[in-house]
Amino acid sequence: HALQVKAQPMKEEFPVTHPSQLAGNPALGLPLQLGHCDSCGATDLAKCEGHFGFIKLPVSVYHPSHIAELTKILNMICFSCLQFKNCKNQKSVEKESNFTSCSYCQDLPPIHVAKVKKSNGALTLELRVPSRKELEEGFWSFLDQFGFHTKGSSHCRRLFAEEVQKIMEKISEKTRRQIAAKGYILQDGFVMSNLPVPPNCLRAYNVLDETLMCSPDASTNLLRKIVLNVHSINNSRVGPPTFKEHEVEADDLQVAIADYIKHAGTARGPQGITFKSLPATKQWQQKMKSLCISKSSSFSCRGVITGDPYIPMNVVGVPDEVARRMSVQERVTDYNIAQLQGMMDRGLCLTHEDANSITHSLDVGKANKKRTILKVGETVNRRILDGDAVFVNRPPSTDKHSVQAMYVRVHTDHTIKINPLICGPLGADFDGDCVHIFFPRSVSARAEAIELFTVEKQLVSSHNAKLNFQLKNDCLLALKKMSARKYSRREANELLNAMFTAGLIPKKRLSGRPEWSFAQILETVLPQENKILIRDLVAGTITISSVLSTKNPREAIEFLNLLQPLLMESLFTDGFSVSLRDFNVQNPIPQTIQHQTLDLDKLRKPIVDFITSSDIRFLVDQKRDSAMTKVVEQIGFLGHQLQRNGRLYSGSLVEDCVSKSLSKCGSSTNGCHPLEAHGFVRNSLCNGLNPYEDLLHSISAREKTIRASKGLVEPGVLFKNMMAMLRDVVACYDGTIRNSCGNSVVKFDSRNSSSSVTPGDPVGILAATAVTNAAYKAVLDPNQNNMASWDSMKEVLLTRASSRNENDQKIILYLNKCSCGDNFCMERASLAVQACLKRTKVEDCATEFSIHYQQQNIQATHCLVGHIHLDKKQLDEMNISMQGILQKCQKEIYRCGKKKGQVNQLMKRVVISRANICATRMQMTKNRSPVCSFS
Repeated sequence: HALQVKAQPMKEEFPVTHPSQLAGNPALGLPLQLGHCDSCGATDLAKCEGHFGFIKLPVSVYHPSHIAELTKILNMICFSCLQFKNCKNQKSVEKESNFTSCSYCQDLPPIHVAKVKKSNGALTLELRVPSRKELEEGFWSFLDQFGFHTKGSSHCRRLFAEEVQKIMEKISEKTRRQIAAKGYILQDGFVMSNLPVPPNCLRAYNVLDETLMCSPDASTNLLRKIVLNVHSINNSRVGPPTFKEHEVEADDLQVAIADYIKHAGTARGPQGITFKSLPATKQWQQKMKSLCISKSSSFSCRGVITGDPYIPMNVVGVPDEVARRMSVQERVTDYNIAQLQGMMDRGLCLTHEDANSITHSLDVGKANKKRTILKVGETVNRRILDGDAVFVNRPPSTDKHSVQAMYVRVHTDHTIKINPLICGPLGADFDGDCVHIFFPRSVSARAEAIELFTVEKQLVSSHNAKLNFQLKNDCLLALKKMSARKYSRREANELLNAMFTAGLIPKKRLSGRPEWSFAQILETVLPQENKILIRDLVAGTITISSVLSTKNPREAIEFLNLLQPLLMESLFTDGFSVSLRDFNVQNPIPQTIQHQTLDLDKLRKPIVDFITSSDIRFLVDQKRDSAMTKVVEQIGFLGHQLQRNGRLYSGSLVEDCVSKSLSKCGSSTNGCHPLEAHGFVRNSLCNGLNPYEDLLHSISAREKTIRASKGLVEPGVLFKNMMAMLRDVVACYDGTIRNSCGNSVVKFDSRNSSSSVTPGDPVGILAATAVTNAAYKAVLDPNQNNMASWDSMKEVLLTRASSRNENDQKIILYLNKCSCGDNFCMERASLAVQACLKRTKVEDCATEFSIHYQQQNIQATHCLVGHIHLDKKQLDEMNISMQGILQKCQKEIYRCGKKKGQVNQLMKRVVISRANICATRMQMTKNRSPVCSFS
C-alpha cells in the first residue's frame, strides 16, 4: 500500500487564487489537522514529502535577488539585433562611460540598462541614452516587437519584465555561449510569472487546543497580501492595461514579492543593520551593540528587589505573575511521566509537543477539558515552580560572584525577594535596585547552574580568598541586643522553643538559675565543640568563617537560614530606637587656639566614650576606625578639611581661605586665630555648619570626588575592554600563560610566580575582574584622607615605559637576607643601595656660584669663567668624587649638544674642568673647597 501511495503522481499543479487556500490546504501536503493529502493520498507524515502550489501573477516581475546580475547581462546584448556587443566602453564622457554601442547596429546610439529603486522600494530596469544625443520621434520603436509601443523621443524608457522575458527567449545559442564566457548564464528565473507557494511541512504553525485552527506565521501573512494584491489587479482590469497602469501594477507586485522573499527566502544576515555609513571609530561599537549586546532572552525577567530575611540565602522569591509565564522544558521519561501527567491535568503546563513535533498550546492555570495522555519521548513545557534553579544577576557584573544560582519560591507579591545576606556578592541594596533572573530550560543548563553557581559553591571569593557573605545591619543589631541583656527562665524557654521550631534541637535542659545569658542558652542547643561559634555569636562578630570552622558549606548556609529568622523575631519583640539624647554631645574643642597644637586623639576620646555608652553603639562597629570616624563627624566635629600639600586644589586656594577667615576675625591682641584659618571645622553635621564651614567642607568633598574620577576610566567600560582582551588567557599544564584562541604565549614559567595558579585557571578573567573591582571601589567609595585605592589603580592602569612620572617608573629590589648576625644589617644594606641609586643634583652640593673675568694671553680662550664651589664635607658623606661629577656633567653637555635649539648649540662650546687654583677671596681661606669651572 505504501508503494501505491508513492506512485500516485500529482495530476496538475494546484493554483492558489484565494487567501483561505494558504492555511490548512490538503492539496499542499501534510501535516494536517484532519484528513489526508489530496495530492498523493498519504495519511502518514513520513510518507508525504509535501507539494508546492503557485500563484499566477497578472504582471511579470523581476526576481529581487537577481536583478543586479540581470542588469549586467542585458548591458552585453544589443536590443535591436540581439547579438553580443563585442565593442569596448566609450570613454568620451566620464559620466557616460557605461554606455555601449553595437558594432552591427551603427544607426543606434549607445544604450545603457540601469537598475532604479523607486520611492516605494520597487526595483525596476530602465533604458538610457546619453543626454547629448538628439533622438528622433519614435526612437524606441525597435522595442515594439517585445512589448509596449512607446511614443516620443525621451532619453530614458522603462523596461518591463515581460519585455525582458521575450528578449531572453529570442537570444540565440551563440550569444548565450558568449555571455557564458563572461561568467553569466541566462536563466528563466530572472523573471517571475508564477510565485511558488511552499507546502505545509515547510511553514511554521502551532495547533491551538480546542480551536482547531492554524496560527499563520509571518511568511503566510505576506503570501496572503500577495494573493489579495493579485485579486485586486484582476478585478480592476477592464481591457488591456495601458503603459502607465502596467507600471503601477508591476511596482506594487514587485514590492510585495520582495518583502516575502526577504522574510521567507534564503538565509540572510541581520536586517536593517548598516555599518558602512557610520564613522570608522564608531563602527566597532555599533557592531558590538547590534550583534552582541542588544540580545535578549525570552526566558528572563527584570524586577525591583526587596529584602526578606525569612527566606533562605539560596532562595529567590519570584512573583506568581512572572512564574506563570516562564516555562521549563521537561522530556517525558518512565520516571517522571506520572508527575508530569498530574501537572498537565492540573493546568500547570504551557505547551505540549507530541511525537509528530506539533506543539499544542495549553490553557495555563485551568484544568484541561480534553485530557491529554502523555507518552514517553514527548516534551512538556511546564511553568516555574518552587525549587527550580535559576540564575540571578545584578548588572553590572564585575566578577563571577555577580551571578548566583538560586532556587525559586513563588509568592503573590509584585517584587523579587532575596535574603539580605546575599546582597554582598550581588552588590545590591534595597533602594530601588533591579536584578535579572534567567530561567535555564534544558537539563544541561540547570545542571551547570547547580554544580557551578549555587550559593554554597561561592562562599569564598575567587579574587582575594575572603568570604562573600557576612551578617550585618539588622542581624548584627539583633545579636548585639540579645548579647547585652539577660533572659528570665520564661523568656529563655520561649527562645528555646523558637529555636526548636526553626530546626535547632536542644542538647540539654536549662538548669534552675533565675537569669540566663544568650551564651548560656546557645550552649543548650549547640554541641560542646562549637565554643568558637558561641563566642562569636555572643560578641556579635559572627561570620561565615566561624560557622565554617565547625560545619561544611551546606550546613553553614542551613545554620544561617535557621539563625536569621530567630534574630529578626527577637528584634521585632524587643524593638530598638534612638532618641535625641544619643546625639547630644558637648563639643570639646575650644573656639580659638593660642600658640598651641590640637591633639585630635584627646579631643576625639570623649566623643568616642559617649558613643560607646549610648544606643548608637549597637549600630556601629566599634572596632572599625573608619566607622567611628564617620560617627564622630556626624555628632562631634568634622576636623581638618583643607591641607596645603598632597591635594588637587592649589595652595593659593588655601591662602585665600585663610585670609578670608582672618579678615572675618579682625585684629586680635592675643594673637589667637580662629580654627577656620587652619582649615579646621569644629562643628558637626548634626549641629549644622555656618556658611564658611560649609564652604570648607564642600571644597574637601569636591576634592574627594574629583580625585575619585580624575584620570580613571569608567569601571564599566574598563571591564568590557579588559574582558575582550583577557577572556581567553588561561594557565596551561606546562607552566605558561597562553591565549586559548591563538595558543600564543603570554607569560613563561607562571609556576614560580604564584603557587596558587593551577592549570586551567582563567587567569585573564580573574585579572580583569580583580582590576575592575578595585576601580569600582576607587570610584564609588573613595576615602577622604586615604587615596591608596585610587593611587594604586592609577599606577596599574596608567603605567607606561615612556612615562615621565616618577611614580610610573618604579622598580622593586629584593635583598638577600644576611646571616652575619649583626644588628640592623639589612637596614644598612638598604641605605647603601639607596645611596647608590639616589639622584643628586649639583645644586644640592653647591655653596657658591660666581662668574669672573679672567684675562688670558691666548686669544682663543674665553675671558669669562664660571666657578661652582662645592661642599667637600657633603661630597665625602655621599661618597662622590670630583672626577665623577666632571664625567657626568660632560656626558650631560654632550647629550644636550645633540638636540636642536639655540641654547643646545651654545652648550656644545662649553668646556668644564676642575679648578685647582682659584683667584677668589674664598680660595684664600683655610677651608678650601673643590671648585668646578666652566667657560
